[in-house]
Amino acid sequence: MYLSRLHLRHWRVYADTVFEFHRPTPKRPITLVGAMNGHGKTSFLMALYLGLFGKYGLRHCEGFRNRSVGSDGRRDNTLETMRAAMAQFRRLGAPPEEPTEIELVFSPASSTEEFRELRVLRRWFFTAGNKPKPGESFETLEIHVADARYPDGRPLDFENADDANDQLERRLFPAHLTPAFFFDGEQAAELIETMGDGGLRRAVEVMFGDTLLKETAARLQTFIANTSQKGASKGKLTKLEAERDQLETEIASHNRSRSVLQQQRAELRAEQEAREQQREDVKSKLVSYGSPSAENVDFLQNAVEQAEKSTSQTRKSLADKLGNAGLAMAVSRFNDAILSQLEKEHLREEWEQIKDATLTRKEAVIAAAMPEPAENDPLVGNLAEHVRQKLKQRFLEALDVIYNPPDPKMAKSYVLGHVKGDDARERMRGQLAMAVGGLSADLKRQAREYRDASSKLLEANDKLRLAKDKPSAFRELLAKLDQLNPEIQTAERRLGELNSQIESSKTDIDRRNKRLGEVREELKELGPDQLRVAIADRAKRAYEEFSNRLERISAARLEEVVTEIFTQIADRRFKGSRVRLTAGQQPSLVLRNGKELPLAGGSGFERRAFAIAFCLALARITGRRIPLVIDTPVGNAASDYRLRALQALAKFDTDQIIILTHDEEVRQPFLEAINDQVGQKLLVQFDSETEEGSSVYQNQFFTFAQ
Repeated sequence: MYLSRLHLRHWRVYADTVFEFHRPTPKRPITLVGAMNGHGKTSFLMALYLGLFGKYGLRHCEGFRNRSVGSDGRRDNTLETMRAAMAQFRRLGAPPEEPTEIELVFSPASSTEEFRELRVLRRWFFTAGNKPKPGESFETLEIHVADARYPDGRPLDFENADDANDQLERRLFPAHLTPAFFFDGEQAAELIETMGDGGLRRAVEVMFGDTLLKETAARLQTFIANTSQKGASKGKLTKLEAERDQLETEIASHNRSRSVLQQQRAELRAEQEAREQQREDVKSKLVSYGSPSAENVDFLQNAVEQAEKSTSQTRKSLADKLGNAGLAMAVSRFNDAILSQLEKEHLREEWEQIKDATLTRKEAVIAAAMPEPAENDPLVGNLAEHVRQKLKQRFLEALDVIYNPPDPKMAKSYVLGHVKGDDARERMRGQLAMAVGGLSADLKRQAREYRDASSKLLEANDKLRLAKDKPSAFRELLAKLDQLNPEIQTAERRLGELNSQIESSKTDIDRRNKRLGEVREELKELGPDQLRVAIADRAKRAYEEFSNRLERISAARLEEVVTEIFTQIADRRFKGSRVRLTAGQQPSLVLRNGKELPLAGGSGFERRAFAIAFCLALARITGRRIPLVIDTPVGNAASDYRLRALQALAKFDTDQIIILTHDEEVRQPFLEAINDQVGQKLLVQFDSETEEGSSVYQNQFFTFAQ
């Protein structure tokens, strides 16, 4: 997404000003907004905080950072705080009847985004004395969204400020992400001083929004302290809860063991059923055999002989076909090459016939060109005899040139010389087609006949062998039956043991479930304060543990990305160094030689490099494509630093980058370095004569002296 419009009315230095932003492209994502100090750069940045999130964005505004968090760790989001802020932010001399307005419009940077346009309009109203109005009428908010369902836009409904904020965060981005994407380059350097005092926790909040975890833990601790003062005891409750937890663990363990036993029983039953089916099959065969001596062996012997004869005949026929097919198969493989050669030789034959016909009449052609006697011809009659002979030889050579060089498409020589003439070639094409086309069907038929004869022979041999070996087969079946009977008995015995174990496990589970029910009933009978304190204590520990784990995990990732960006911006002597972020301590830089340098003691240049790297790292880790708005990113730092910092900003992967700068910050050499990534330039100027505030001029920027 990108910010396409920002309209400010009676906002600090702006009386009624509109910023229109072009749709950025991947190659030109940067918009440069030039403004002298005091002409409205910081006002632009603060308008994003308050226009989007109102009282939830106030904690990011200059002068209200410390007032936005109370001593108990909870956010100070009251309207009274907003009234105090708006009393400062409203433009001096604004008509009391006209509200202060901030309108923001966000548009999709690509076709994959869900909304077509999202418009946020926030107004603050004042009394006749130009004081913030009391009550709920002080502030209004409108949110309009255009999407596939409502292409012309529709207003969103919400019950209160919290609901409105939730809808904005769901459709745009959470308010806690704003410090990573909207920041002042000079004030960002304060990160170093604040990092040691919970700064890493605030960074985790920006990345993952864990404010709810900390606020919930603080509220739980307050509840526990207040309730404990009333005399609530956790002794008995803790003991019962420990027993309950132990019973729940044991029941879960017994259930798992019982599941394993049930699985073993199911597998054993399947094996037993398979053996019982085998036993039934053996019994059926024994019954079907009848008496071992009653069988017509002679009849079966005759059937075998007939089957052998049929198999031999079909095998011989198939072998003959395969033998005859050898040439056909070979020919089929070269079928295309043979047909191509025939066509080339056909072209050669036509060429030779035409050439021979022409050269056979060459004397007549020469006679027509040089008639005899030469003396009677006005053209060649005056030529000497030896000249006429040379001319005649040249004519003969010219006739031969007509047919040289030969057509490259025809054969250079005759490979199939015995096939000449159209009739012979057509017969050969027909023979090739027959050899290739009829081969497959004939072979399939012969193979099928041989397979059927072989199957009949195999069946006849099986019947004959069974008839001859009936006593032996009968004994084998009896032996198989003797083997299956004890195996089935063993399986039945093992099934009985498994059933006993499963029933015993069920009894244990039932006994523990009964006791668990009794414990839960005792817990219900305890006083509500005891129950609430215990639950609150467990929940608080869980919140604190998760928050601490999240801090440790994020610190490592944050160190990695901050180091990458910092070494791109900072002085080259820090190449190969590593930024170290430790909870409760100020950030430091570990040099290549292992020496650790506190960044708080570094130069202003180094502190600002860290600040920009830190904010960009947070923005990258969030994975959001939010407009990046930076006020005075490089200030009046050294030229090398300014160049590297601006290039790092230009490379940042997001849809829109807005850089707010004064005239000494991004001068001509630095502008030229990033000009290929700049898609738009705006100039903000304050009208000192009319004092009507700052105005925006499209496609203008500072003019630098040559």
